[in-house]
Amino acid sequence: MSKTDPETDDTSAPVAALRDAGSRAREGLEQARRKGREGMEQARRKAADAVSATREKSMRAAAETNRLFQEHPIAAVAAAAAAGAVLGIFLPRFNVTSRVGRFASRAVKAAIATEATQLLVTGVADAAQASTAADATPLPPPAAPREG
Repeated sequence: MSKTDPETDDTSAPVAALRDAGSRAREGLEQARRKGREGMEQARRKAADAVSATREKSMRAAAETNRLFQEHPIAAVAAAAAAGAVLGIFLPRFNVTSRVGRFASRAVKAAIATEATQLLVTGVADAAQASTAADATPLPPPAAPREG
């Protein structure tokens, strides 16, 4: 058995091509890894900057809101009520929400009816007491007719 020269061997050319392709693939993978790491680092930096900027803006907004509530409490409550009304109107109503809304509506109606009934009873009692007090005080005698 004789040893063959790798340069003259018929199988050496495909093996060399495979080795060359493998080394190029490794280089490509390394380059892709580097680019991926760089991209991830850049994305992390941008995300951290965005979180920091958002945190700063929200802190400023909270401070401004607090200042407005301190300086103009009635206007702030009115604005909050208006915002709640707008949200209540424009947000879709879900089945659970409508059940809660119906329950709250019934409770409010019952409270109003109870309050109205109490006011009516109090008013009737006051009127009865006033009429009883008026009956107890004697009326002045009628004036004598003038002749004339």
